[in-house]
Amino acid sequence: MARIDIPIPGRDEDYNSRKSKATLLNLMVEQNRDGSFKAIKKREGVTTLATLSEPATSNIVRRGAQAAGLNQSYDAWITGTTNLFTINFDITGFSGITNIGAHGINGFSGVQLIQSTNRPAGATEDQLIGIENSLQASGGDGFIFDGAINPIVDPDFSGGARSGDFLNSRFWFVLRNNKVFFCSEAGNGLNYDPLAFASADETDGQLYAARSTGSNLWLFKNSRIEYWQTFSDPTFPLRRVQGASLDVGITSFANITPIDKLKDAIAFFANDSTVKVITGSQVTQVSDEDLALRIVGDGTAERDGDDRLTPFLSMVDRPNHRYVILTMFDSYEISPPITEGFTWVYDIKTGQSHYRSSPNLDYWRPYYGHSFTGPDNKYYTVMMGNEYSRSSGQFNDANIYKLDPDAYTDDGTSFPCVLQSASLSFDTDRVIEYIEVEMETGVGNAASPNPVMTVEYSKDGGATFNTWGDVELGESGDAQNRIRMNSFGRLVRHRDFILRLTIEEPVRVEIYGLYGWFS
Repeated sequence: MARIDIPIPGRDEDYNSRKSKATLLNLMVEQNRDGSFKAIKKREGVTTLATLSEPATSNIVRRGAQAAGLNQSYDAWITGTTNLFTINFDITGFSGITNIGAHGINGFSGVQLIQSTNRPAGATEDQLIGIENSLQASGGDGFIFDGAINPIVDPDFSGGARSGDFLNSRFWFVLRNNKVFFCSEAGNGLNYDPLAFASADETDGQLYAARSTGSNLWLFKNSRIEYWQTFSDPTFPLRRVQGASLDVGITSFANITPIDKLKDAIAFFANDSTVKVITGSQVTQVSDEDLALRIVGDGTAERDGDDRLTPFLSMVDRPNHRYVILTMFDSYEISPPITEGFTWVYDIKTGQSHYRSSPNLDYWRPYYGHSFTGPDNKYYTVMMGNEYSRSSGQFNDANIYKLDPDAYTDDGTSFPCVLQSASLSFDTDRVIEYIEVEMETGVGNAASPNPVMTVEYSKDGGATFNTWGDVELGESGDAQNRIRMNSFGRLVRHRDFILRLTIEEPVRVEIYGLYGWFS
């Protein structure tokens, strides 16, 4: 009889068969400081931090520096369908929502906020710009906040501006349905020079987004990504770097551009249905075969893909983690809210991926987020909700959510945690004498004093699953480290064995290994 490790993500080679890869739902890989595997643990719970008076419509960004003598807050910005809000924090933690006032743009279905380090003479704080990044309308409206909300009325601020960034003391935007991009004057997003524009025309294709890293600007087209670099010019301080463009484009569905930037990393959903990350001048594909099969399929009836999916992408920091979050909605589901789809999360820090869902949804509700250490020295991640109505083209969620590693529910409702091992097969028939799960036990609590784990297994590569039964995880303090299970029977040669573990109760989950004894 021999002990064989059953492959799990982060610890073992994920692939043991062309048919199956180990997958995680609402579970994630945790690593030690040296990068070695530590455990598979439950994802953060979600609690509603506050509710706006109207649906949230923008990304969340940290508020810029304010003039001396004013409150040096840890506020974050967000827009609703009509108004600009701040999410406020003080020494006690979250301290409320402030309605700053009407932003004046027709951005009910999408606004992009860009925070600068500019503070024009007489302004009380660094400029925040908001532009219409509508999912259905033509875009172009914009406002500035630098102590007060002011519309951008300069005639050289193009009516088709959308999806921009901040670089070299200037705001940069691309033109919708065009190859042209342009910038504000240095130090002031209210003013625009009619000569401060250029064309990203190295190849054909429309421009969808502009994002900066360091002293560079990346221009994302549907067929290529152009690389422009800072140089000395008083009107337009950028020039294209010949030969540095990337031979990949970005996808845009229903005018949604799936791209986000966190510090100096840019993540985007590419035109080949993969997720890629740019760091420095390098682009890396981070999505795997499992995600590709879910989106585009492999031509078989079992994995035929789904061309109705619409991508939303965001990035967020957590202690020891940096997430790229891709949520795919079913574009053909009309009745609000959309419930079908999925959320795939890639962790840049661990190099591992997993899936997430929310109660009663196939996807995970939190979307754009912002992370920071508050004045109370606690780490916060606040996120908007991504409940989206296809029929109206609007986001419907007015909630602001907080990720909470100490919460085992989403707003009091439990969610399933599923570990499905990679497949295991042999050249000869084997008998599965028993299987052990090394995990934390004695995790019962007041909400679930006697939690159980459901065990299922497949001997045909995941085509069908049999229920082995439930395993008790123990009352609080009843620790035993390993759980042993017998009676799995014979495994025929060249047949793929898969183990699936599901915990649906609101308890702590940490799994360290799966082991099988075969004869």
